[in-house]
Amino acid sequence: MAQGTANFLSGWVGGLPITAVIVRSSANAEAGAKTRWSSILHGMWLLVAILFLVGIMNKIPYCALAVILISTGYNLAKPKMIKAVYHQGKEQFFPFIVTLLAILFTDLLIGVLIGVVYAIYFLIKHTYEAGYTIKQKTEGHITHFVIELALNVSFLNKKRIQVELDKIPAYSIVEIIGTDSVYIDQDVLEIFQEYKVKAHNKHIQLIMTNIPEVKILELH
Repeated sequence: MAQGTANFLSGWVGGLPITAVIVRSSANAEAGAKTRWSSILHGMWLLVAILFLVGIMNKIPYCALAVILISTGYNLAKPKMIKAVYHQGKEQFFPFIVTLLAILFTDLLIGVLIGVVYAIYFLIKHTYEAGYTIKQKTEGHITHFVIELALNVSFLNKKRIQVELDKIPAYSIVEIIGTDSVYIDQDVLEIFQEYKVKAHNKHIQLIMTNIPEVKILELH
């Protein structure tokens, strides 16, 4: 909170962030920083430089500063690190590589915004697909469907669950399990309640385990 407040106030008066900036934090770590004192001292050195060393800093060639930035940036995105992110799976790699390419072909701010938008899209898509798992087995002439809900089931899963339930043929057994769910969206719970009537009309044996009952709002 102290760093956030300082950076906010600094930006409010037209200044640069003092600490908690990735390049400066990386430079601190590479210099052997171990405690929060590194951030405090970093801010103090910046203050001293601004008050007493402006003339000297203006004589530093831009190419020397560029070398420092390139070196620090390389350490933040080494090929070894990119390879490690790749092995973590597409959920981690795709947003990372899209952000990296967007920054290279545009600029830092636009690239980061593109990366954030893509990461949100990827998160929504993943959430949409990961709301539940369904297993199916046939015993004689009866098909048994077991739907296990995920830890969190959001409104994004509503349509997909509804379509999946409507595809279940008549005279089946359907078991919906919410034992492992911490949160089930109200819209999804309403789908389950409405399905009780549909299941009865299609002669489907419906079993719901740890699924809270909710009142369905009716429009007149």
